[in-house]
Formats: sequence, C-alpha cells, structure tokens
Amino acid sequence: MDYVYQYDLMGLGALFVTQLCLFFGKHNKLKSHKYLILIVFLCGSICTWDAVSGILINTKNPSFAVIAEIALVLYFLALICFPYTAMNFFLREMGEKTKMGIWHVIPVVLCLILTTVNHPLKLFFSLSKDMVYTRGPLSYSMIPLYVVYVFIVYLGVRKHRLYLGAVRTRSLTILVAASMAAAVIAYLRPHVSIVGGMASIGVAFACMIFYYVDDVRDELTGRLNLKGFERMTLEKLEKNKGEVLTLRIVEVYNINEIRERFGKKYADQIIINLMKHVSDKVRGTDCAYGRIASNRIAIIGPASLLPDVCGNFDLGDYIEDESPRFAYNFSIYGGDYPIREPGLPLSSMMDRAYFAMTSVSGSYHDYIGVFEGSLKHKYERRNEIEGKVKAALENKEFEVYMQPIVDTQTGQPVSAEALVRWREADGRMIPPGDFIPVFEQNGFVTELDLFVLDQVCRSIADWEKNGIEPVPVSVNISRKDLARASLVSDIVETVDKYGLDHSLVKIELTESAFIDDESVIKKTMDELHRYNFKLLMDDFGSGYSNLNMFDDLPVDIVKIDMRFLQNIEKSERGRIILGTVVDMTRKMGLETVVEGVETSYQYKYIHDLQCQMIQGFYFSKPIPVSEFTQMLKYRGEVMK
Repeated sequence: MDYVYQYDLMGLGALFVTQLCLFFGKHNKLKSHKYLILIVFLCGSICTWDAVSGILINTKNPSFAVIAEIALVLYFLALICFPYTAMNFFLREMGEKTKMGIWHVIPVVLCLILTTVNHPLKLFFSLSKDMVYTRGPLSYSMIPLYVVYVFIVYLGVRKHRLYLGAVRTRSLTILVAASMAAAVIAYLRPHVSIVGGMASIGVAFACMIFYYVDDVRDELTGRLNLKGFERMTLEKLEKNKGEVLTLRIVEVYNINEIRERFGKKYADQIIINLMKHVSDKVRGTDCAYGRIASNRIAIIGPASLLPDVCGNFDLGDYIEDESPRFAYNFSIYGGDYPIREPGLPLSSMMDRAYFAMTSVSGSYHDYIGVFEGSLKHKYERRNEIEGKVKAALENKEFEVYMQPIVDTQTGQPVSAEALVRWREADGRMIPPGDFIPVFEQNGFVTELDLFVLDQVCRSIADWEKNGIEPVPVSVNISRKDLARASLVSDIVETVDKYGLDHSLVKIELTESAFIDDESVIKKTMDELHRYNFKLLMDDFGSGYSNLNMFDDLPVDIVKIDMRFLQNIEKSERGRIILGTVVDMTRKMGLETVVEGVETSYQYKYIHDLQCQMIQGFYFSKPIPVSEFTQMLKYRGEVMK
C-alpha cells in the first residue's frame, strides 16, 4: 500500500481505540451525543473513502471507474460536512448556542452542488473512464472553509476559557494549531492524504481529554457535574458583572430512605427526572445547572428565571409507575443565595445556598429558603463559632456539667447525664443550641464527644479514689459518630484507660439516630453490649418513634421525651399516652427515664405511675461536676 494511506489507517485506528474506551468506559451514555457520533462517522468516512478511491484509481482499471467516482463523492461529502459538525460539537462542549447563519448554509449548498452538477461541470473533481483523476476549482474551497470553522472554534475557546479550564483550553488550542497545519499541508501537497488522518486523531484526542482527563459531565444524568458547574458559574459571573445572579441548590430529601425502601434504580430515576424538569424549565434562558452531589442539583441565573421544582411529590407520579407500592410522598427542598459578593470563593457561595436550604429541610410549609436577614445572621454566627473552636479546645473552654437522674420513689440520684458547656475566656457562655448543630455539621462533634467521655471517666475515677460511691453517667454519642468504624474501640480504650467498670458508663443515642442505617447502628450497639455498656434511647417520642425499634435494636433504657409532659395537667390524652408508654417499657423489661419534669404535679404523676427514674429542673438543672460530686457525697441528705 502507498505510504500516503498510512495516515488514513492511523486515523481509523485512533477512532477505533477511542470508541472502545467510550463503549467500555464509564461514559457509555455519551455515545448518544449526536454530534459525537456524526464526527466519528465522518472522520471514518474521510479516511475510508479517500483510501478506497485512491486505491481504485491507482489500479488504472476502467471497470472500477463508477465505483471510484461514488467513493470520491462520498469522500467529498464527508470532507464538506466534517468541519461544520466538528464546530458544532466543540461549541456545544463549550456551552455555546450555535445560531443559524451563512456558515450553516454553505455546507448544504456545497453538498447539493457535489451530488447534482459535479459530474457534468466537474466543479469538485473529474474522473475519466480511463481513471484519470483531476481536482476541480471547488475542491480548493475546502481549505478556507476549514480555516473559517477552525477560527470560529478558536474564538469560542477564547470566550469560554473559564468554563473550559486549563486542560481543555490547551487541548483545543493544540487541535486548532494542528488543523491549521493540516490545511496548509493539504494545500501545498494535495497528493498527501493527511486531512482524514489528522481529523480522526484530533477527534480521538479531544474525546479522551473531554471524557476522561477533564470530565465535566455527570455520568447519571449526562449534564454538568460539580467541576463543570463550578466552571460554568465562574463564566456566568464574569459575563454578568454588575448583575445580581442567584445560586439555588435543590436537594431530594431523604434520598437514602427511598433508595433503601424501593431500590437504587428508582432513586436514580428521581434524580434523572428532577434534572429533566430543571432542564425543561430553563431551556432558552441564561441559567446554568448541574448535579453537584448524589441527590443535589445547583442552578445559577437571574432570580426571576430560576425554576421552581421544590415541594412535596407523590413518588409514583415522579417515577412514572402506577404500582401501589409507590404510594409514598417525598419532598424536594431548595436554598437561594443572591450573589451580591461575586469575589467570594464559589465554595462559600454554595455553602450559603446549602445553609439556606437546610433552614427549611423537613418543613411542610416552606420548601425554599433564602440567604437573607436572620438566616444570614445565623450563618455569620455559625462561622464565628467555627472560627473559635480550635482555640477553645486548646484553652480548655469546654466544661462538662452533669444533670442528676433520680429514683422516682426515693428522690436520690442514681445516675446522671453528662452535658457539655462552652464558657469563653471572658466568662460568657455559648448556648449548646448555638454550637452543637454547627459541630454536627463540620464533624467536630466527634472530638467533642470523646472529650466529654474522657472527662466523665476522669470524674468517676476521682470519685472511686476519694471513697465516693459512683453512679453510672450517660454520655451522648452523635449520629455522626455512629458512622465511624473505630467508635467502639475508642470508647473502650478511653474507659479502660481509667480502669473503670464498663457498667459505670452509659451510651446515649437520640431517637433520630435510629432512622439512619439500622444495620450499622445495630452492629455498633451489639458490640457495645458485648463490652457491658448500657444503651439509652434519648428523646423517645420526639417524632420518629417506631415500636419495631424495641424488637430490633438492643436498647436497655428509654428516655421519654419531655413533650409527653406538655400540658399534662389539662390533657387526659397526654396522661394516657405517657402511662401506656411507661407500662409498655416496663413489661418489656426496659428501664424508663422521664425527662423534662419541671413541676410538682408532673413529679407526683410520674411517681404514681411508678416509673423508675426522673430527670428535670424540678430536681436539678445541669450543674458543674464539683457540685454533683458534693451531691453524691451527701446523697443521703439531699433530694428528700
């Protein structure tokens, strides 16, 4: 084979390898991109028909004349359509909307001329019966056409450099330069069949860069991923300087529960359909959007154009399935951040929008929060608290308080709950409601929980050392802690460090923690039981109650939420509910603590129910460890 066709073989080989990568790789769905399919087909056609027609012409066999002419027509058709298709492909990858103009009409006109009047007029080529091939005048028009389309792509690269990023910008710059060089070579050395090979290698190179090296497309939805959305947002902010855009984050609430109940397939379908709804609503606007997390979509644009996709929905309708088992409602919440400080890092903007969203998550009335007013003040307070944490720990500003848990019948302390307090260096106290939620979000709550556990163990060891009979103390473990594989070993190591009996430390979990991954929680609780730790369910009745918990999870003590006691003096139903719960736990062999007792009437009623233990301000508020130590020392003389 003539060496000039090696360029065609090289190009076909590059396309074949790239398509194998796309087919077997994670971007299989992207093969459905019409421009990608078309440019791959056209590149292959250029190489194939160029080589075929060249080989046939070189045979000098007149019987191949008709076949050779058909091959040449196909070659020139591919040669005309390729630059236009490639331009559209690259502009689409830049997020550019291509508008109809003369450069969209020229390929159509040239194709019509080629297929209708080329044979008599010989405008593109002529092929005699004795296989003499000659180029026509229009064949040379292909070179300036390529140059124009390459220049349009180059202008797009310059315009969208923020969205493209460094890697894509450099790769497209290389492609532009290589395409220009190929055009020059084709003009100077028309007998060298280099165009098809160069085009194919360029497309293969672009596919590998765009879909593997610098991927900005989400695998599930085919839309922008986090990286792509961040770049597009930067470009929007640069383009719309002086205009207040709004960043909206939208999240499917409790997607994990949907995934566990109905399967990953339907959870994914919700995300896909949500993305489709967003796409349908913003089509034709200047909004950009992308999937930035498993169940989270971000949108940026003028506030008036942002799509409202939030609310409460029927699962069966959303996934287009009429099966009765999908009779389930779920919610989608959103948070808006009006970007009035464009100089902020994008991560900070997203954090503000997410904070606005969490302010309404779980609500049955409001589905979109806006980062303004009091919400902005809360966010600033949160950041202030986060900024003080490290110094607070180093300066020992965190203190452990204990709230007594007393025997209902004797009124004497039989246990206590350890609670953390934050006293700043100037003596001011930061309320737990201000810092605990912040620590749960940023992960510091784990370090704080272990700090409290260590202080509790130190206090119990001091009681034993000083001849004071200790009582068990319960330590709160957050939901975040349960996800740590080292939780049990950390607890055991801390308690054993002080040589304590494990029964002196109780592990307290809020009831809301039990709605997470039940299998993980049960495994953790079983391990703690093997080490002889008693387990408490705190805040029972706070809103997530499920009686199956008592059958499935190894709970020893139930703390009944104080909400059962609200208006108990006037509510007969409240008294019945409380009495039933206490009686049920007693029959199940569980100990019961009623927390939040504040009045003598409440105490007397709980006393008459013969509930084992009570906790609340009626007996004592949370007090420093030193005061509780004195209470234990003289326990026979107090709480009577």
